[in-house]
Amino acid sequence: FFQNVRKWSLNETDRKKIDHLFLLIHEQLGFSVFEEIERTKRTLSQEETTTFNLNYPGLDIQEKISRTEFNSYIGEKVDRILGALDETVKKAQLKYADIDLICCTGGTTQVPLIQQGLIQRFGREKIMQHNHFHSIVQGLSERAKDIAQQS
Repeated sequence: FFQNVRKWSLNETDRKKIDHLFLLIHEQLGFSVFEEIERTKRTLSQEETTTFNLNYPGLDIQEKISRTEFNSYIGEKVDRILGALDETVKKAQLKYADIDLICCTGGTTQVPLIQQGLIQRFGREKIMQHNHFHSIVQGLSERAKDIAQQS
């Protein structure tokens, strides 16, 4: 199938892009791409711009990305996340003012659009940041301990 895809390329630029895709698949570079995407996301949570870099023999990708572009990519997902929060608070028959403290864990809570949504709903003073990745691991380990004790 993939070999046929290359034949269907419209021009040399398309063929080069298909060749890069083949290289990513053949060399199993998916995890490297994922790691660079995650690094880019973390950087854009702190900076206005960054560059996505993926360097491998035969493949050199350097793409400057702004936070504005990133926000446009993730806007729909952020709306769904915040919509789920709104629905959860509503189903609990609460108002945002009824909630005293918001404990943010995980890297997603560092995304500026998520932060803005939380601040708009709860106010900055109620939002507490935790050691994002350690708190997740700690929660998982505590849950594993509970399961082991039940056995």
